[in-house]
Amino acid sequence: MKYLIFISLLSLSFVVFSQEKIVKTIESDAPYVEFKTIGIDYLIIEESKAEKLELILVNTDLGILEDVSCNDYNCVLSIATSLKEINKLSTTKTSETKVILKIPKNKKVTVFGETINIQINGYEGILRSFINNGKIEVKEIKGITEIEIVSGTILATINDASVNVRTKKGTITLNNKKIKSTFKKQQNKTQRLIVKSRKANIVLSQL
Repeated sequence: MKYLIFISLLSLSFVVFSQEKIVKTIESDAPYVEFKTIGIDYLIIEESKAEKLELILVNTDLGILEDVSCNDYNCVLSIATSLKEINKLSTTKTSETKVILKIPKNKKVTVFGETINIQINGYEGILRSFINNGKIEVKEIKGITEIEIVSGTILATINDASVNVRTKKGTITLNNKKIKSTFKKQQNKTQRLIVKSRKANIVLSQL
């Protein structure tokens, strides 16, 4: 009986466009989504126009989709990359691995990574990112965006959003003017940016 319920909640379709691009779609009613990355260079997060999760992997000679596990409560997606050698004496990557993650709105999403660059194109839901190092660019704040990062750079367009950002050893600027940490601005309850960092520099812009 549990097997039949799982199949009704989850539908997977897998299409290979070429050797360098893979698209994977996941249909699930689970309210929570976890996305775990190892060795991914670049991640783009945006809102899906359809009621399904969509993963687009570029340069899949380096990227391998390890696992997708969903139930009626949670979807866990794990992606790892393997280093490709130019020759036997080199372990340098020949290209970067990029993942585009499209998520239906109103999910509670958590992203885990080590060293990774992330671009958030706006998500109407709760989006949390926990990474060690990298560059995170927040193009638009449509819901609650929370970032915890050790070091790197965060660029965010805040406009009418509420803001609560802090960095212990980094800097915070707003429209190219340096401001003190912690910086708080209470404005919109549904659109919020929260940043906690040890050494990252936070660059905010407001139109």
